[in-house]
Amino acid sequence: MPNLLATFFDLAVKHAQKTAIIWPNPAILELTYGQLADRVISFESYFNSLGTVKNSLALPMSSISNKNLHVILASLHQGVALTSLPRQSSKWHLLSFIWNHKIRYLILDSNNFLIRVLCNSLGIQMLQGIALSKNRFFKLKVLDGDTLALISHTSGSTDVSKPIQRTHQDLINQHEAILKIFYPQDDEIDLPLFPNLLLHNLNAGVTTVVPDIPDWKLENLEPERILKQIMRHGVTRLTGNVFYFTHLLDCIEKSSDGEFDVSTVRMIGIGGSPVPNKLLDRVSIAFQYAQLYVIYGSTEAEPIAVKEYNASLDPLLGYCVGTIHPDIELEIIEDDAVKNGDGDIIGEIVVSGKHVISKSSYHTGDYGYLLNNELYLVARKDNAMTYGGYYAYQIEHYLLSKLEISQVGVIIYPNKASIHFSGFASSNRVIDCLTKIIDIQSILVEKHPFLPVDARHLSKIRYNDL
Repeated sequence: MPNLLATFFDLAVKHAQKTAIIWPNPAILELTYGQLADRVISFESYFNSLGTVKNSLALPMSSISNKNLHVILASLHQGVALTSLPRQSSKWHLLSFIWNHKIRYLILDSNNFLIRVLCNSLGIQMLQGIALSKNRFFKLKVLDGDTLALISHTSGSTDVSKPIQRTHQDLINQHEAILKIFYPQDDEIDLPLFPNLLLHNLNAGVTTVVPDIPDWKLENLEPERILKQIMRHGVTRLTGNVFYFTHLLDCIEKSSDGEFDVSTVRMIGIGGSPVPNKLLDRVSIAFQYAQLYVIYGSTEAEPIAVKEYNASLDPLLGYCVGTIHPDIELEIIEDDAVKNGDGDIIGEIVVSGKHVISKSSYHTGDYGYLLNNELYLVARKDNAMTYGGYYAYQIEHYLLSKLEISQVGVIIYPNKASIHFSGFASSNRVIDCLTKIIDIQSILVEKHPFLPVDARHLSKIRYNDL
């Protein structure tokens, strides 16, 4: 029966000596598939003595680390689901979250007196990596496909962050969907920005280099540390978002020639938010030996579409996210018979398929259209009006492609629009650029030091806060 870790344990037997994971500084540590599986099995003997309850919830109190990964994997194997806190949660929110969600286990990196008191008073079990047993007996846990595995939270860029529940079968389906379009080579060494890809890699036989980002929080990014990891370990694959690659590129472009050799990288995937042509052009120059892909998806459906980048397209078409995944059924829900200049229907993108979490069709909240069998994004649903015949993303992408601006957010109202941006360009330059495509009489242009973004990707503009 479906268990997310079945393939991992199988790989641990067949490829016990292959490196599974490389932890970063200050103490670089490598674990083989066999060693990691041994840690998981060792911990499970202790875990079983606690009397695990399927579909109960465990809350990791820190990001994935060498101290807690085997505890996390043992929890999943036993049918205990992992949950995360919404971003930027306070200590008081933590207490209410534990109480309201009936958290049964807290996964800890180290002893903490206050946490111990809290657990004792609420009857919560503490799980720590030091609780290993010499008993190596192992039997794969049989689970139903609908056994809850993971509760994560959306970025909340256009609304409040919401929890998304994924079962073991859901995660297996998403794992298989990724393999269908990005099948790894035997010598693949991946440095993923997104922690969920670690689970995918462990089930794909891929060596994972954990990014050297303190607490795995993007706001702590120091790009030179990532670039040094790429060189040190011969990383072949990178995945990340706009914020991440923008900072890597800034660091490379400001460095002396040859300081950062990234020639081992042969595949790059960028997603999490719309990806501008200008950034893709910069990535293709800096990582000249890599195939470059734009990946479109969401927590509920990952991936939806993929675009291999070869050359810039007209930014006024919107953001091209490529060909629909073969297992996805896509529908454009027409809105008031809106069509673009070529007669293609524009509306909300709705998807269904094997690796879509929703039991029915999933409404993405993105507006777009199909052109030559490729999907283009033009707006979010709550900002899906046009000004001068263009949607918000089309105007944003145009300005990003033409001017030295780092962020832009366009809000369209009936018969008027406001343009918010940050960067080197002046407001007058933005106005001059806009006059080439639209009437600017009813447009407000405002420059900011920076625009508000979501807490997870640090890339999605929070339009409601402009």
